Amino acid sequence: MTYDTDVEPIAVVGLGCRLPGSHGPHIFWRSLLRGEEAVGEPNDRSRGLSSLGAGDPLTRSAPTRRMGWLEGVDEFDADFFGIGGKEALKMDPQQRILLQTTWESLEDAGIPPGDLAGGSTGVFTTEVYSGYWDLLARDGNADMYTVLGASCHGGASGRVSYTLDLRGPSLTLDTACSSGLVAVQLACRSLRAGESTTALASGTQLVLTSAENIAYQRSGVLSDEGKSRFADVDSDGFVRGEGCVSVVLKTATAAWRDGDRVYALIRGVSVGNDGRAGPNMVAPAEEPQRRLLREAYANAGLSPADVDFFETHGAGPPTGDAIELSALASVLNEAGPRAEPCLIGSNKPNFGHSECVSGLTSLIKAALSLYHGVVPPTVNHRSPGAGIPWSELPVRVPTGVSPLPGHGRRHVAGVSAFGVTGTGAHVVLTSVDRDVSTGGEEPTDGPHPLPLSARCPDALRARAASLADFLERSPNTRMVDVCHTASVRRDHHSPCRRCLLVRDGETTIERLREVSSESDDRLVRSDSRVVYVFSGEVDFSAEELRRLGDRFPAFGAAVWLRARSLRESLGCSPLDGVSNLEEVLSAESSASAHRVVELALLDLWRSFGIGPDVVIGEGRGQPAALVAAGIRTFEEVMSREFDDGGFSEVTGNEGVPCVLTRSAAETGRELDRFGTPPEPGHQERAANTVRRLVLDVSALAPRETSPWSGGGVPAPEVDDPVASVLEALAGFYEAGREVSWLGAAPRGNVLSLPTYPWRRTRFWAPTTGMASTRSHPVLADQGRERRRVEWSGTLPLGADGERGIRNHVRPTSGEIVDILATVSERAATGDRSFLSDIVPWSCGNAVFTASWIRALAELTGPGRWELDLSAAVGDGSWGRVATASAEAFRYSTPVERGDFSEASPLDTNGLLAFMRDDAGGEDVRGRFLRAERKDRAARFTLESGTDSERGCVLGPSVMDTVLRLVPVVFEGTKPTAGHTVHRIERATFHATAGECVLCEVRVYEWSGNSMRVDLLFSDPSERPLAELTGVRIAPWQ
Repeated sequence: MTYDTDVEPIAVVGLGCRLPGSHGPHIFWRSLLRGEEAVGEPNDRSRGLSSLGAGDPLTRSAPTRRMGWLEGVDEFDADFFGIGGKEALKMDPQQRILLQTTWESLEDAGIPPGDLAGGSTGVFTTEVYSGYWDLLARDGNADMYTVLGASCHGGASGRVSYTLDLRGPSLTLDTACSSGLVAVQLACRSLRAGESTTALASGTQLVLTSAENIAYQRSGVLSDEGKSRFADVDSDGFVRGEGCVSVVLKTATAAWRDGDRVYALIRGVSVGNDGRAGPNMVAPAEEPQRRLLREAYANAGLSPADVDFFETHGAGPPTGDAIELSALASVLNEAGPRAEPCLIGSNKPNFGHSECVSGLTSLIKAALSLYHGVVPPTVNHRSPGAGIPWSELPVRVPTGVSPLPGHGRRHVAGVSAFGVTGTGAHVVLTSVDRDVSTGGEEPTDGPHPLPLSARCPDALRARAASLADFLERSPNTRMVDVCHTASVRRDHHSPCRRCLLVRDGETTIERLREVSSESDDRLVRSDSRVVYVFSGEVDFSAEELRRLGDRFPAFGAAVWLRARSLRESLGCSPLDGVSNLEEVLSAESSASAHRVVELALLDLWRSFGIGPDVVIGEGRGQPAALVAAGIRTFEEVMSREFDDGGFSEVTGNEGVPCVLTRSAAETGRELDRFGTPPEPGHQERAANTVRRLVLDVSALAPRETSPWSGGGVPAPEVDDPVASVLEALAGFYEAGREVSWLGAAPRGNVLSLPTYPWRRTRFWAPTTGMASTRSHPVLADQGRERRRVEWSGTLPLGADGERGIRNHVRPTSGEIVDILATVSERAATGDRSFLSDIVPWSCGNAVFTASWIRALAELTGPGRWELDLSAAVGDGSWGRVATASAEAFRYSTPVERGDFSEASPLDTNGLLAFMRDDAGGEDVRGRFLRAERKDRAARFTLESGTDSERGCVLGPSVMDTVLRLVPVVFEGTKPTAGHTVHRIERATFHATAGECVLCEVRVYEWSGNSMRVDLLFSDPSERPLAELTGVRIAPWQ
């Protein structure tokens, strides 16, 4: 491959994007071709952004709410990336989206991310704003998680490098709207200098606060109509947009070498600043833009006359568009007249102006245009804009899908981006011959392995379903390309795996649909132990041997390498005079020849990365077993003087046990020692049992009918050794073994198969009004944000449609504590919730209506909140039920555990009768299993809350049961009035309850019917769930 300049081109090999209405390059390109406009009103419930449309207090005008919005910015697959819940909560969603989009771009490139770990991959990303940090800091939630996850912009690139273990350059830059293309320039330089072997150029932007919107509105650059129009007479400004783009880059030489698909080649990049050429720093200037274009094409070794398509900055403000097109006209006209007009366009009207991401969005549009040979339409362009020298411009704005100009030559595209800092960038790209950019040969008919894997069963089912959908949409897709991409070009996950052997698209779709509905047990695999059995029964025909060698070159090479080794060490070989594999088994020394084949089969399995944990040699297969275990060399067992040493079991050089047997029956008894399956019904033993996978290497067949029973691998086709190898390999893969697919999968081209299906769990700072991470059965997920946050909900009613204690319709003490704990957790956004001074109000003679309640959290200082719980009153107003204070990152002194070794058990039936009397004859909601007392301490074992309490911090029924038990246990007589909580000094909550709860009670004050106690709730393993100290219990008033 030769180039026009001494500077090597950079190949664009992978694309990933999340843009408004478009997730992934395929949907992005389809949206462009259809001329879709993905700009609209925000979904306030998705992230609590009602304030973004609020009026400007200075101008009394409201910025347009029309923007290019991303959906699901609160969702993230933290488990996939090994990130804890607290850290994920504090991570800017821009970092989360960047991580997932980066992974998707590598999958699109056909580069397994695991292959880059520890290598010199560079990360060059851009991030300008962090509204999430502003929201967290406003509420006092500042710690190192928020500093690295939201405040520090360098955390974006650092997060990608750390998570994927990339050890090349890693930086986050900000030149405003030109940042994305500047990141591309730095990535290209790093690749050409050899400091990076692969480079990721990326950027992300989310709009989470109204500050920038108001600033742009005041400056008059936002469109009042809420539409971006490029170079149009009705242009009145731009529309903001969100997005994330990641581009995978390699040198052209490396891309050809690795057989990568190449979307386009970057031939030249230039970056410059306007300096003082304009009237102010933010105003664009024409002369610096002309200079920028000339430098870019000089760097590329091309003339501007060669350009077929310009993807302009084209944000929408009339002045900026006019200056950009005037500079473009000057440079194009310098090159002389053109045979055909140059196509120019902008993607801002489609998706909005994503600012620091916009240059990368333009880059992937240009790369896809070159790859497909057409330019999408520019939407919202109806009449040429005033102030633009159209008569001097040899250009055309396409309003429909247009083929690239030129006949039988490579196409050239230019991409521009200009920032308000005065920094601009221009990238020159050229097309690639599609036949050159893809490798692969026409394959055999199959079968071919199609491995699927995921971190959880739901993801594996989704992966199978999405691949089936892909094949239905693309019926002409070659299955060899699908299998090549899925096996060699993707990372392989655990513990959920399936491997199908496929031949054609129709049956593959059917098999994938079956996988998409399989149970968890069918998809999740435990650890396995591989047992290699050498029986010495090598029984293949010459044709079968030839087919093995044709499909698996490693086998044929192993046969001849072993024969050559014998010739060099012993001076002769059983294959002397044999010219091809068909003659091997009929060689004069057939027994020795069979042994050569047997060990070549061992080499074949080793080439797949499948090594044995145990080796068994049976009868004539003993010599091969000794070689496999590393106890004897190949030359030793081939010698006429070979002696097995008389042992029955020995450990090889690599720690692999080797057992020698005389018969199949004896082998069967030995197999029972290694990974014997548990007896049916013993689930606990089954979970800890290592699965046994047994392969007769000599015969290329399972020793048992199905050594990987339940693995979904059909019985091998005994008349087809190729299928036998692939079936066994599929079984090993499904059992969790790492397989080297390079020698087993067909050669093919890289395809953009569906990317990994993320598990979308909500992680958000709830004080922004966003739906909370954990749902609660009473409080609605969504809070309405003002200066304070408000939640409301409905308490559950009793079986008779009523609720209350002694006919008072109000929340119980347990409900009050649980709801306030939930509000505190949402307000403080911490993994621990700390409350103080919880005071239930008596509410006088207020008549509460049924069960409608409201919870308010008002910020009073950094990390400090005042909580107010009210219930609906009959006249339509609200009656206060309780108040409390909440504080972020406050830890109480743990309550000491008591010694109950000599405690006296209590009569549970009698206690239940006392409690019913205390409740006025009403049914007791909670149930307890055991009670015991020692002096002024007691311990209760209780069942956790009812189904209606799922999601509660600590089930209200558990709390209410304890609060009713305490006065009964310690007063010793039936109380004359019901008891309730009057005050709780401090409450700390650690975790939610399971099926069983322990509660320790310690009485500190006891005066009449009033007492002060501490409560420690824990699970049966004594893991703390909640601590309540200074609990004042007294008769109901």
